[in-house]
Amino acid sequence: MICPHCRTAIRVACQFIAFHMTNDQGQHAVAAYQCPECSGVIVDLVLGANPRAQGFLADPSQGFATTDSMTTIYPRSSSRPPAPPEVPRSYASDYNEAALILADSPKASAALSRRCLQHVLQRELNIKKNNLAQEIDEAIKHVPSHVGEGLDEVRRIGNFAAHPKKSEASGEILEVEPGEAEWSLDVLASLFDHVFVGPAKMRARKAALEAKLKPAGR
Repeated sequence: MICPHCRTAIRVACQFIAFHMTNDQGQHAVAAYQCPECSGVIVDLVLGANPRAQGFLADPSQGFATTDSMTTIYPRSSSRPPAPPEVPRSYASDYNEAALILADSPKASAALSRRCLQHVLQRELNIKKNNLAQEIDEAIKHVPSHVGEGLDEVRRIGNFAAHPKKSEASGEILEVEPGEAEWSLDVLASLFDHVFVGPAKMRARKAALEAKLKPAGR
């Protein structure tokens, strides 16, 4: 497993405790681990049927004859990787929070993504219009085609025409269309790559080349 605290791949036994609580989902249990690298505690909720073992187990699936699902309930984590280190903290914070709350509140996640998207367009690409829809129109002229197509889909999937507040008050929490919150995060990630990650990698390659050529006096 990957430790959600330090992102290290680890192999560790769990303390498996089955609860005598059953509903239409199955039998409930918890499996707790401690990361050997960072000492962080991880807790999973396990659903299954027919408990057969408790205590320290190499794998929580050994605790039930049938294991239906395992969900990490602590720490809260996202299935998406965090924003790359090249992304400034203010944008990375919004992106990471939007990814973290995606399953719990797609509406709030999409609102954070829209707000972050607008801030990147305004502050990094210097595109300032009356609303987000107009800023997307302008951005499409200046970014690679794949990024532009993604930006245009944010507007289309979000149905900005029917929900103008998504454009006029980008951070407001409003109803979302199916897939809108997920797509907003995907597009934001591609915009980060274009604006921050790609240029940083190019600068690093250029610096490495200059260091290699310097001894030769070139």
